[in-house]
Amino acid sequence: MANGIADVIVHSQRPAVVKAASEHLKMKGVSNILAPTSPEDCVDSLERFPRALLIIDWELGQDVVAQVLGHNRRRFAGENRPIMLVASGVEDRIIATAAEYNVTQIFTEAVTLKNLGARLTNMILTDNAPSDVKKTLSAVSELRKEGNHKDALVLLQKTLQKNPTHLRLKCEAAETLMALGEWDKAYTLLAGLDKSQPPYLRAIHLLGRCLMKQGKMGEAVRILESASLFNGKDAERLVDIGNCFLHLDRVDEAGAKFDQALALAPDLRTAKVGKGQVKLMDGYVNDALAILREVAGDQEMASLFNTSAILNARRGRHEAGQNLYQAGLKALGRDDRLQARLYFNMGVGFKRWGKNDKAQQCFEMATKLDPQFVKAQSSLAESKKKKKKPAKSSSPKLELPVAKKPAVAAGSGLIDLGLIDAPFDDDDLMEENLFDTTKL
Repeated sequence: MANGIADVIVHSQRPAVVKAASEHLKMKGVSNILAPTSPEDCVDSLERFPRALLIIDWELGQDVVAQVLGHNRRRFAGENRPIMLVASGVEDRIIATAAEYNVTQIFTEAVTLKNLGARLTNMILTDNAPSDVKKTLSAVSELRKEGNHKDALVLLQKTLQKNPTHLRLKCEAAETLMALGEWDKAYTLLAGLDKSQPPYLRAIHLLGRCLMKQGKMGEAVRILESASLFNGKDAERLVDIGNCFLHLDRVDEAGAKFDQALALAPDLRTAKVGKGQVKLMDGYVNDALAILREVAGDQEMASLFNTSAILNARRGRHEAGQNLYQAGLKALGRDDRLQARLYFNMGVGFKRWGKNDKAQQCFEMATKLDPQFVKAQSSLAESKKKKKKPAKSSSPKLELPVAKKPAVAAGSGLIDLGLIDAPFDDDDLMEENLFDTTKL
């Protein structure tokens, strides 16, 4: 076809839409026209033809539209394809959803060969027209695929100087800043965009992520749910709300959000990680491991055990937190470095509870497993200076519902650390940030 469109995907259950689009495109020389009959088939077509024009019908339901377009955005960031959304009318939620997923045009006229054909021709011509914004977004997409976020940011900033009010550019720049760890700068760039009219959902979502990074989980939920009022079917946003709920100790609600995300995007890794952490928080360690071993390596699993232990201890569930630390030590295999850091974190917790004897045992194990672990060495030396005669513990040894698996070097064993009965702060712990957009 003229203008370089070789493949077209038409996803609609309305025969009139499929017929009008197909007839016009055939007249224009397009021979590869796909008409998937399910969102799964449509997603498969997107994968097979990453540059194909996509026509999708709002009457399929907002959940299907969000599922398909959400996959396209996650999988093919940037300007990879023109997209037309066919709708019977214009509502705020349709406009907001279209903007969130970078839809090129919304078609709201009567579905006829003449009307739809004219809009398709116009859309393709517009899509192929040169523009600084389009060139930048295409280049940024390629740079991100290579992991070159610094050069991507330079390009975005230059184009933003010429287009300072362009919301898409601001969001792309903010996401790139997040990938570079510049969360404060991303927040500054996004501040106030939650007040845009009509609502620009991607900006609201990214602002929510910045608030999560700042630890303002309640405020993040408010922001994220304001976006969900217009599009409650975005799988990534459901995952972020679920993670907020986890940190707010609303574990059942978190689990429900992760389930909703998985219903929309069954292969979404972050949703599976969230579901696994819910199982950890509920004490179902074996169930959690069955989920997490499919999607997470030992480093991330150590972080998840650690985070879950911290969240339990913050709410006074100290025995549950200790069980998770010991379960993590048993589950993570013979990685001495990770084992050392889990022991170290246990020791930090005990130290802040005033249990110096148990902290010292943990620091000793950490230094034994990783003799180059400077923090553990320093903490052990400090602990020895403050050592007092240990009180006799009457706490029973905890029995953990995990499969037996060698975890540390022969003879090192696990320490019975007893119960914890005081608050704890985790400022110095190795809790990994779960909201890094580079992992989404």
